[in-house]
Amino acid sequence: ASGEIEHILKLFKYINDKDIFEYQYRKYFGYRLLYSLFNEEIEINFLMKIKIECGSFYTHKCEVMYNDIKNSKNYLSQFMNSKTLRDSIQLSNLVYNFQILTFANWNIKKEDTISNNDIFNKDNKAYKQFRKEFTKYNFFNFLKSFVDIYKQSHLNTVMYHCFYIGSCEITARFNKKLYVFSFSPIQTMICLLFNNNHKRQISVKEIAEIFQIKNTKKLLKTIQPLLSLKLLNLVDESNSVISLNMNFSNKQSRIVLRMKNELGESEKDTETVKNNLIKNQRKYIIESTIVRIMKGKQKIIHVELINEVNISLKDNFLPDIQMIKNRIESLIERGYIKREDNSYIYIS
Repeated sequence: ASGEIEHILKLFKYINDKDIFEYQYRKYFGYRLLYSLFNEEIEINFLMKIKIECGSFYTHKCEVMYNDIKNSKNYLSQFMNSKTLRDSIQLSNLVYNFQILTFANWNIKKEDTISNNDIFNKDNKAYKQFRKEFTKYNFFNFLKSFVDIYKQSHLNTVMYHCFYIGSCEITARFNKKLYVFSFSPIQTMICLLFNNNHKRQISVKEIAEIFQIKNTKKLLKTIQPLLSLKLLNLVDESNSVISLNMNFSNKQSRIVLRMKNELGESEKDTETVKNNLIKNQRKYIIESTIVRIMKGKQKIIHVELINEVNISLKDNFLPDIQMIKNRIESLIERGYIKREDNSYIYIS
């Protein structure tokens, strides 16, 4: 394994856009962490070598992500041993596992989450519907107790719940055959909507209201694998009405569904991600680099400043010359530096 890591590091040094690599690596690193698909020794060893190569700032988010998963295990352990849990919940044979993730470091969109206030707002229509659908599984009370205990030691923490990532295992019997399904939490809860009434028909709009989901396109994308599996039927295509397929059959008795891009964009959007990084993140990095150089030099000619910026950023990415010029003009307009003939002067 160490030999493979060294080989990867040699290739890594030839990558010009290391910030793009970091973004993509972090997405898949998060996936491996959430689903326990990683070798801890190898992952940490690789991160440390990248840290030596590019600096602590480059690996900071990945390190925080790793600590999130590690700390979540400790929180859950404390929670399972708490008196509050024993007093407030009658434990069923269900096993729960919650992850506390720092929002800024994971590729999770806010539109794919539900705020803590919304999910536990008793005046909310969706709250009542959610309780009605899932009370018997003890999920709601379990989640509420976990949040209450966590917030006792994290008073100012703003919490959001994301049901798109993670996994759940449920069993079901079709035509006398027992199946074990491993789905995302939202896919699992959609299936459980049919548990009390096998003949039930429900629209995607109704499902969105129950789970307070604003992004119906993402919801449709989540339901599509269940339709492709033929576990669910599309009864009315025009109104997106679905039902449970009581004649479901499959050669496999254990079926695992994973949404490949739960923590990021599709492959088609890779260029969009790159452009967004260039337009947003890189311009601030270039500006801070220019200011740092100007503060040290006080006065510098144009060509020398361009070269200094390129040298400073070469280990992260190779900036476009025009982009550097644009950031210089922006700093001049905002009064950080001023132009004098073919030179620039730092304004303190």
